[in-house]
Amino acid sequence: MINKGILKRLISTLIAVTIVLSLFPEGIFNITVNAATASGTCGENLTWNLNSNGVLTISGTGDINNFSYTNYAPWYSYRSSIKSVIIGEGVTSVGDMAFYDCDSMISFNIGNRVKSLGYKSFGDCDKLATVTIPNNVKTIGREAFVDCDSLTSIIIGNGVTAMGDTVFYNCTKLTSVTIRNGVTIIGNWAFGCCKNLKNITIPDSVKTIGNAAFMWCEELTNVVIGNGVTDIGDEAFYHCEKLENVTIGSNVKKIGARAFSLMSPIKNVIYIGTAPKWNKIGIAFWNSGLTEAKRQYQRFKDVSLDSWYNEYVEYVVTKGIFKGTGEYTFSPETNMTRAQMVQVFANLSGIDTTDNNVDSGFSDVPKGMWYTSAVTWAAKNKIVTGVGDGKFDPDAKITREQMCLMLVNYIEKYLGKTLEPEKDVTTFADDKDISDWAKDAVYKCARAGLVNGIGNNMLDPKASATRAQGATLFTNFHKEYMK
Repeated sequence: MINKGILKRLISTLIAVTIVLSLFPEGIFNITVNAATASGTCGENLTWNLNSNGVLTISGTGDINNFSYTNYAPWYSYRSSIKSVIIGEGVTSVGDMAFYDCDSMISFNIGNRVKSLGYKSFGDCDKLATVTIPNNVKTIGREAFVDCDSLTSIIIGNGVTAMGDTVFYNCTKLTSVTIRNGVTIIGNWAFGCCKNLKNITIPDSVKTIGNAAFMWCEELTNVVIGNGVTDIGDEAFYHCEKLENVTIGSNVKKIGARAFSLMSPIKNVIYIGTAPKWNKIGIAFWNSGLTEAKRQYQRFKDVSLDSWYNEYVEYVVTKGIFKGTGEYTFSPETNMTRAQMVQVFANLSGIDTTDNNVDSGFSDVPKGMWYTSAVTWAAKNKIVTGVGDGKFDPDAKITREQMCLMLVNYIEKYLGKTLEPEKDVTTFADDKDISDWAKDAVYKCARAGLVNGIGNNMLDPKASATRAQGATLFTNFHKEYMK
């Protein structure tokens, strides 16, 4: 049995504890539970709620307030419980340091009205692995994702125009960055010390690469700088010692001091442009990694030097047979049209086609079109005929068999020459698909070595011809018949 004296002391102790507990606010000893369930306001018309699953939801309309080291976000004390963040559709901006140091956050979802991400808005979120910035965001503020230690992948939407200084600085595990067309400025130190980043392509929309933007990216191997870039800042690629391949766009005007200050020259530098234009670039001091590198000149940004058609494109452009589709584009994989094909024949012959105020004789080739003069000249010289009903169909894709017929007509009827057979050609396996009106011309071109099959003795006569294929055909033709 329990001694009565001991029992009385136990009862007295329990009563005393009860009285003491009653003096504390209700729920104070429930901190662990309540830490995962909290709410409040975070803007003039915004509320926040953190549920027991660690999902922080921002609701309402307007801007999330700016916060600081002396005035943390209201959920800051719960930051280790936050697993994900949902920023509602009515939110228009994410304030400074809004989700700073949410070291358990693994994901966030930005509503489609958010226009800006503030200073350090997601800085030091150490478990955040992937980031996708939607197209509605326009600006990413300074240090927005600084020191996100687990971040490996970034996709920046095409609505973003400016990336602030040190925006992804020291994201040491970052390996993949996609910057879509839209960004115009990459800020100072934007990707500095991203030591595992290996490849970066800077789109044509970018005008300025800031100072030290990629400084100390020690694994960076391949860099493509778009044609829109005019200024490459000081130390932009300083100490990127593993750089092997760098493509520099055609509009660069200035390369800052130590931008490519490296221990050894870059293995391969490609400049989209000519040597005289390269020599006009203002290259500041201590850029031996670039200036002492092997350098090649590439006329078009979409015709790489190692592409199978590069030599043919270079030949026809140099000879004035083809022109680019833009100042620095050739569009090699784009299908040629009937109008383009006729213009090529005019170029071959040195015909002045600038006066397009002529009557072509075709109802769908009116005066004033860029191809009117060329079509008129080609029809007059029996190089082309229409497609029937008084039409030429200038915008139609030219087929392989049509191209052969035009070429034979040009050689025989305009040049007055004969295609000399150079090899025996067996009947193509798809001979039945060759139109009767094109069959003779197709086999003449094949025997002359101007047209080859596509494999397995197939010609594919109704297939469209690309500009790269056209460049190849006219290179071979020009070398043989236009000496």
